[in-house]
Amino acid sequence: MKKLLFIPILLFVLFSCSPDEDTQAPTNTAQTTTPEPVVAQYTLTITASDGGSVTDGGTFDDGTEVTITATPDEGYEFAGWEGSDSDSNSLTVTLNGNTNVQAIFQRLPFVSRSERYSSINETTGYFNKQNNFLRYITDAEEINLRQSSSDGCIRHWFSGTDAVSYDFNNDGYLDVFAFLYKWECNLPYTGLTSGKFVIYENYFIGGDVVHEFDTNFLYGAGNVLLNDMNNDGRMDIVFYSNNRHEYNYDSSLEVRDISIFEVSNEFEVTQIDLPTTPYDFHSGATGDIDGDGDIDMIKFKVGMPGADQNTFFPKVLINNGGYNFEERELLTNKSEIEGLYTGGWNSTSYHLFDLNGDGYLDIITGQDFGSFNPEINANNFTFHEDYPQIVVLWGNSEGNYSTENITVIEDSNYLDDIQILLGQAFTDFDQDGDIDIIAVSTQEYAGFALNLFKNNGDKTFTDVTEEVFDISHDYHTFFLEVYDIYTVDKDGDGDYDLVPGNTGSWGGQIDTIDNLWWENTGGNYSIRKEDY
Repeated sequence: MKKLLFIPILLFVLFSCSPDEDTQAPTNTAQTTTPEPVVAQYTLTITASDGGSVTDGGTFDDGTEVTITATPDEGYEFAGWEGSDSDSNSLTVTLNGNTNVQAIFQRLPFVSRSERYSSINETTGYFNKQNNFLRYITDAEEINLRQSSSDGCIRHWFSGTDAVSYDFNNDGYLDVFAFLYKWECNLPYTGLTSGKFVIYENYFIGGDVVHEFDTNFLYGAGNVLLNDMNNDGRMDIVFYSNNRHEYNYDSSLEVRDISIFEVSNEFEVTQIDLPTTPYDFHSGATGDIDGDGDIDMIKFKVGMPGADQNTFFPKVLINNGGYNFEERELLTNKSEIEGLYTGGWNSTSYHLFDLNGDGYLDIITGQDFGSFNPEINANNFTFHEDYPQIVVLWGNSEGNYSTENITVIEDSNYLDDIQILLGQAFTDFDQDGDIDIIAVSTQEYAGFALNLFKNNGDKTFTDVTEEVFDISHDYHTFFLEVYDIYTVDKDGDGDYDLVPGNTGSWGGQIDTIDNLWWENTGGNYSIRKEDY
């Protein structure tokens, strides 16, 4: 019991006698704070030229790596970064100061989307025009392309029917060659005084350089085609005109034959007037008829008062090189039929194209068709009144044509109305290996109608328009006359769609569609009415 009491007493004495309890002062320890380093920040400013966009910049710490990406708009391509050698559209920038970066975009050069054909068909002016086609010039553009003097008494009018696009200076972009009609205050109509030719350089990418050339032509309204007429490797302009279109107002107006225009890389123009029989034209066609590698031309008259009888029947100009042409009758049996058809043979549209794959160019021509029932005048009876439909004159190895080798496309009246033929297109819409015909027409020059004739492979054709098109015609509710229609891969899906080529607009007649086309949907055509 005594041991148990001793231990707690001893501990009490030890603790109560600790020497530090009253004699040592408390110690204060100083806390030292190290400041955090200041990180510099810099601004990355990102801009883009016309034709694309780029990811955003911003403010970043020194040494930050920022990756930016440039994206071109449709019709443009990425060209690079200003101040950088990188050609990638993705660029990584390390910031060690305020930095400006600009993405550069440029217009894509023109690449044709035309349907392709046999070698003989690709000699035609029709193909060359389609092969250099991007889009039609809209009604609003035609108004904008008019020229007017300060007092408004001299005006020059643009019409898409007298224009063609081509890259004349080989810079990758299409220019537009056109004839402008002249009107003056003291004259009732255009076409009574000389117009002028113009070239709009790089038109479709916003080019603002215009080259102008005086001429003694009064009127166009025939055809404007592209061909290398002298085998120098450059495309020339082949100009068919109806120069005395306003004959009823001035019977002294001069009839003109085909003219050829050379255009240099510097847009210098040389006009070559052919010394051959002048015609009144509403169309024109070119191609290698005799298979010798030179481009020949054919010509039919359109019905005009006071025409020379030497122009009543069609002629062919055989190219012998160096702008030397041998003019001869197109029909080998002309002497047999001219007594019957005292008024000759009129045509509002004609083309050269090999339809049966024999390697020879055929002629597709017509004027009025459908439910056209002419009143026969024995003193002025014409071929097209005897055959009021579209006809095909079949070509041969001699480069000759005859009404004894002809097909009349009689199945051409799905509208049950009179149609005036304005143009044709050629396509294998059903992929059976035969070239089919799309005829473009109008009623009294107010709107358009499309007619699709299936090639049956035996020199006959069947109208399949209603089976293949959802909407095939319009008479001035949303569009004007169509003089050409082209088969091009507009939507880039590998098949060929239909797009109006030259349109009959003087600007401002009706509110038209800026981007009218027909999409090829597996061998059928569905209308697309869009605006840019």
